[in-house]
Amino acid sequence: MRGVRENIAAELSHVGDATEVAELEHFNKIELLAEEIIKGSEMVLIAVEKNQPQVATLALSNLRSDEIEGAFIRLIDDAISEELREVRETRMVVQQLNTVLTRSLALGLLCFVLLTAALLYSIWQAITHNLSVFEAATNAYLANDFSHRVSDNVADEFSTLAVALNNMSAKVETQRQREITTQENLEEVITHRTNELKTSNEKLEAISETRKQFLADISHELRTPLTIIQGEADLALRGDAKTTDEFHTALHRIKEQTVHTNRFVQDLLFVARADDGKAPIHKRSASIVPLIADICSDFSVLSKEKNIQIVEDYPDKEFIVDIDTSKFNQVITILLDNAIRYSYRDSVINVSVYGTHDNLVIKISDSGIGLKYNEASQVFSRFYRGTEGSGKAAGTGLGLPVAKAIIDAHGGTINLNGESSIGTTATVTLPIPKQLRAVR
Repeated sequence: MRGVRENIAAELSHVGDATEVAELEHFNKIELLAEEIIKGSEMVLIAVEKNQPQVATLALSNLRSDEIEGAFIRLIDDAISEELREVRETRMVVQQLNTVLTRSLALGLLCFVLLTAALLYSIWQAITHNLSVFEAATNAYLANDFSHRVSDNVADEFSTLAVALNNMSAKVETQRQREITTQENLEEVITHRTNELKTSNEKLEAISETRKQFLADISHELRTPLTIIQGEADLALRGDAKTTDEFHTALHRIKEQTVHTNRFVQDLLFVARADDGKAPIHKRSASIVPLIADICSDFSVLSKEKNIQIVEDYPDKEFIVDIDTSKFNQVITILLDNAIRYSYRDSVINVSVYGTHDNLVIKISDSGIGLKYNEASQVFSRFYRGTEGSGKAAGTGLGLPVAKAIIDAHGGTINLNGESSIGTTATVTLPIPKQLRAVR
């Protein structure tokens, strides 16, 4: 552009007419637009480097606008038209000179015309070529093809603009690729979140069904004791006057059912609170073996009724753990009661205690009806009673869920394993405090 300006200035100093002044002003406008294009390109590059896609897009849109790109092309077209007009005027002058000097300057004038035409044609070809290159680039950018690059065979005056456009398109192409990758990742995340939401909805539906079944089971379990209480009260109040013994018997049965119902409700509330992580546990340091030994002793009378032998195996060392002794006794009582209920007559129940590096392990094994292959994962469900166990002994089916809630609240684990008609083994693990290991 500097060279073009110098040419126009030379023409102005040589000719000095208003046309060349207008041409210089016209070129000033082209130069200002070119500088604005370069500045806009630099703004796009800076925005892309700063990861500001909106700013880059706005700057690029400004470059593509009719005020910049359209005006630039129109000014270039006007410049070409002006040059062509000058060519036509030059030709007219040559023709006039040819008419005046036909005889004396015919050969010289012809050479001059041919030389001038060739020069103007080469200039026009060069300008047209450069403009076609940039036009192709702008059309490609308008079509969102930022992989297009301006070729190197442009005039030196346009090389800086070509480099700027190539750098700009490379940055924009990289940014668009990042946007595509980000969009694909976002779609993947949305799909993952949708699947998680679907799974959550399915879990909520399952919880809703469980809640309905839970309420139905509660109603069923409470109906029997409440019916007995009401029946005993009606019987005591019905008919002739009753003796003190009759009232005492009725009140005794009412109390038994009330205690049973109260225990059932307390167990149910404990399990519900444990599900919310609010189980009422009051821990203190206690020795495990004496507790288990006392419970086994309490069950000796019940076991003798079925001629069942309770074999105890304790280590020659004492295990101290942090537990709620009342709740822990309830767990061992539930497990021993189940073992005796579901064991065959004349069998053996083994109770053992041993320690690992970090845990205390308690095992209670019987030789009873056992578990079917699909029951081990269901025995800790509320009110569940196995197909074999439902006909062997009465119960609410809430004992094992209560035991699991208590052990979970202590940070331990409990599980049942067994085979049908062979027996069942209940395994309880409790964490041993690091400062309170087994003591000899």
